[in-house]
Amino acid sequence: MKNDLIANNASNCNILPGQERYVAPLDDTPIQEVDSVDESAAATSMWADTWRTLRRNPLFIVSAVLIIAIIFVAFFPSILTKHNPNYCVLEHSLEPASAAHPFGFDMQGCDIYARVVYGTRTSLSVGLLATILVVLVGSLIGALAGFFGGWVDTILSRIT
Repeated sequence: MKNDLIANNASNCNILPGQERYVAPLDDTPIQEVDSVDESAAATSMWADTWRTLRRNPLFIVSAVLIIAIIFVAFFPSILTKHNPNYCVLEHSLEPASAAHPFGFDMQGCDIYARVVYGTRTSLSVGLLATILVVLVGSLIGALAGFFGGWVDTILSRIT
């Protein structure tokens, strides 16, 4: 039996002829008990784990508040200013800031604060549309490179 173990070990472990390898019997090997998995606890989803991690991060909280504030300004600009951004009076040209007009007026006499608040929607729209366009074009190029491979992949990798 001992020779069978040596032969088995030699074929499985690249042991040279004439060398021996000691394998301890299972009864002599101490086995440490492992705590069993508590199956009574409810499993949490990936989203729940992610949310728990993110809400403990102060940088995430500050960023989320700023993004929500920008989206709020973009959808409801009339709440923050009562002035029309397109109403311009040359008499107010280059007037400094005041309580009613916190950023003052531009050269045409337009309220700069009203234009900034109403311009948030345009800026947000341009950013979102540019992101969507880049994702679509990048996905198409990546799919083409992955499907064709070879020289097509090489050329697309060098260009992009």
